[in-house]
Amino acid sequence: MYSVKDPVGFVLARPLREKPGARWYYCSGLTMVLAGLVMQITGKPFEAFAREALFTPLGITHYEWLGNPDSDPPMPSAASGLRLRARDLARFGSVYLHGGQWRGREIVPATWVERSIQRQVPVGDLQANSGKTTFTYGMGSGDARWGYGYQWWVGRPAGFDAAAAVGLGNQRVFLVPSQRLAVTIFAGEYNKLGGHSERIFARVMAARAPRA
Repeated sequence: MYSVKDPVGFVLARPLREKPGARWYYCSGLTMVLAGLVMQITGKPFEAFAREALFTPLGITHYEWLGNPDSDPPMPSAASGLRLRARDLARFGSVYLHGGQWRGREIVPATWVERSIQRQVPVGDLQANSGKTTFTYGMGSGDARWGYGYQWWVGRPAGFDAAAAVGLGNQRVFLVPSQRLAVTIFAGEYNKLGGHSERIFARVMAARAPRA
């Protein structure tokens, strides 16, 4: 997908494994399809629209978004490759903590924020499709009992209701609405399931707990 000229077409040409609605898999290719829809609806290159609608309003000026430079039309990898500074990633989390707003300006509709961080896929048979191998995804097990919303994992890490944006290298943005808190974690654990992010999050939350 990351090396072909038409990544969206590549995804849509894949054969169906299941009937629609029968079983859920995490698939990064579908995020590329969403990017294609954004381009089709807005009539703008995907990165240009992201810069106009998200990065510029949030004051994000330093970033890198990797992708195939030979794709047609040119587009970054919508499911991965975006590199932000920690404070800028936290700004993205803050938008969701404040109902889609940044400094009084609506960035994302509040109704979408609410729906996207609610569990849409129940706990249980969460799987990811990686090439020819289907495996149980690391976020789908353990005490956190992760489910999936709209591009967000939703669960109870460290006993807190939270939503998490998950990067390939175990980078995270954890949202904890009850604490009005966004926790960003950088990591380079690429192509590894699990990792240390949840343990780091648990230590952050423990440090916030009131002392006896």
